[in-house]
Amino acid sequence: MFTRSMEIGVYCSSTYSLINICDKVNFKLNSSNISSWLKEREKDKYLIFGVDVIPDVIFKTENVPLTSNLIFQFMQKGGKVIWIGDTPFQYIEKEGRRMEANAQPLPITLVNSVRTDNSLLGKLLDYKQGESLRPIAKNSQFLPITMAYGEKGDVVGYSSWIYKYGKGLFIRLYDSKVVDVNYLLSFPERFEKINNGIRIKNFRKFDDFFLKIPPFKIMLISGDNNSGKTTILESIALSNDEEKQKVMKYRRTKELLKENSIIEFLINKKYSVLDSSDKIGDTISSYLIYCNLIDDEIERIKGRVDEILSSGELGRISEEVSSQIDDVFYVYFDPNKELRIIFKDRRDVRISDLGQGYKSFIIFLMTYLINKPELLLIDGIEGFMIQPNLLKNFIKYLLEHEVRTIITTQSSEVIQYFSNISKELGKSGDIIYLHNLEVKNGVQ
Repeated sequence: MFTRSMEIGVYCSSTYSLINICDKVNFKLNSSNISSWLKEREKDKYLIFGVDVIPDVIFKTENVPLTSNLIFQFMQKGGKVIWIGDTPFQYIEKEGRRMEANAQPLPITLVNSVRTDNSLLGKLLDYKQGESLRPIAKNSQFLPITMAYGEKGDVVGYSSWIYKYGKGLFIRLYDSKVVDVNYLLSFPERFEKINNGIRIKNFRKFDDFFLKIPPFKIMLISGDNNSGKTTILESIALSNDEEKQKVMKYRRTKELLKENSIIEFLINKKYSVLDSSDKIGDTISSYLIYCNLIDDEIERIKGRVDEILSSGELGRISEEVSSQIDDVFYVYFDPNKELRIIFKDRRDVRISDLGQGYKSFIIFLMTYLINKPELLLIDGIEGFMIQPNLLKNFIKYLLEHEVRTIITTQSSEVIQYFSNISKELGKSGDIIYLHNLEVKNGVQ
């Protein structure tokens, strides 16, 4: 969704427009040069409309499919369009005159609202909406920058939003006569540099929690009991249907989200927003482990034995386990689909009969290698690794592999282990520490 380098062009016109920022910019595109500018290099370009009128040279409404127009070809290849003012594609400029387009290529429906509030994206972008005149109805094809609320306090639509098209984006800002031009021109850079973040509204203990998160490989969340640590993990897991079932079982409830609950996160350039009725945006491949329910993970693996054996992955998993735990020689499944461990001293032990440290580390390795998640969520790590040497190996494994991990703990000793080992490996910058919901970087 996001790239690094960019080139910006602003389209201007002399025809009437609800807004006009063209006296604030130097390089201006017009109906004569906009076509060549769009064709030259689509990727990493931003086209900002300084007026809310589109020239017919890039958007013809007669005798051609709307999405075959040059502006859509531009987005198809990775270009990004920013629109302000009146409804997108409402008016075209043809032969120097402004006229109704009578064609709408985007799946938008206007809706009434009583107030607006920034989504997580809006907060991360420091966006200020102001008055909203043209909010659109809620639609799973759009990502909200600003949410529009109805009289009952529910989200009915979006005032500012993002529409994905091909490899590019159509970004709608400022649906009113008031435009912050300086902010608008800074938007591309803000967008390219956007951080990770999470917002939790009306879910469990959080009324409206917002957290901007620096880039991380491991995020270690510590704090007192009932401070909301587990809720953060569960909020992310809910965007994944399988993990949602796990959370519902753990919480012993079928209704996790209240009517006006909203959960949003942006992690690793993937954005998701979830409420009681819809999920919009990306699904991040996550896997949640409750460390006090490690036996449940054993049962999940047991239920996938046939899949693991047919994939030929067991040999690789066994090699990985024995490379991380010196005492282990081999792992295998017996005829009853029980996972068993052969140690180097020739002991043959069921996984469920091992001590907590060995059992936890082996199950973690198998879970990671079988599921290959983009994001690991581990709740209560102090109950997961009791033996110090296993905890050290576990931390090294996380730091040396690609997966991002969010971990909760109440143990200051665990935090110190993470700090010391990351420092030894020269990877202190890969860990961020969230204590009592405040972010800290580096060595603790």
